[in-house]
Amino acid sequence: MSKIKKFKITRYKKEIKPILQMKNISKRYNEKNVLQDLNMKIMPSSITGLLGPNGSGKTTIFNILLGITKMDAGELYINPDGKKNINIGSLPIHQRCFENKIKFIPQNDSLFRNMSVADNLKAVAEIVLKDRRQIEETVENLLSEFSLTEHRTTLAHSLSGGQKKKVAICRALIGECSIMVLDEPLSNIDPITIEMIKDVIVKLQLTRSITILISDHAFENILQIADEIKILSDGYICSEGSPSSVVKDERAREKYFGLNY
Repeated sequence: MSKIKKFKITRYKKEIKPILQMKNISKRYNEKNVLQDLNMKIMPSSITGLLGPNGSGKTTIFNILLGITKMDAGELYINPDGKKNINIGSLPIHQRCFENKIKFIPQNDSLFRNMSVADNLKAVAEIVLKDRRQIEETVENLLSEFSLTEHRTTLAHSLSGGQKKKVAICRALIGECSIMVLDEPLSNIDPITIEMIKDVIVKLQLTRSITILISDHAFENILQIADEIKILSDGYICSEGSPSSVVKDERAREKYFGLNY
């Protein structure tokens, strides 16, 4: 059993507001209702695992949050400073990323395959940052923090799966990040690398107070690091709570974990 996460956030002070709220979100593709009046709250500086069977709507939720997909109905709010809700439902992708600090790590990492690790970071830094010295310092600090210095000249396509994940996370951290969305970051990597990526995710929470929203079918690993689990089925959240409570919930077992789990 992993010892990476030694604590779980179980409650918040009443004055602390959700950093992300989805209210009555609906999305329909052709004749299928993918999301039906979905309501979801994510608390600041937490790790939330969004779990559910294939086709349950997890990717649609991510795409709506990022601005890739337009919702048919509902409201989407963020509250990065804890003071005022901001309606981002109609904002374009770049504004959500750069102004509202929502960053996304896709399953395939989307690195520039024929560029070195350092140049992958510089390519993003030169867009986000203006000062040349700040660009260089940011790249060097990230290479050092994520133990990538010795790989700085390595081309991205030559990296291991775990190293590619770390470079993708580094790129997302250039500029400010308040919410990081990770889509199956533990897929197609070996058990040792899985433990390393879990450690990186927990450190983002601990050292940078980043709010993490993560989805992965390696659900036992998510249960180990998440503060809260939300089970998505049939277009709505059918079960939510602490990992220990959700795995005991009959609805969660029926819809996702299996009755014999």
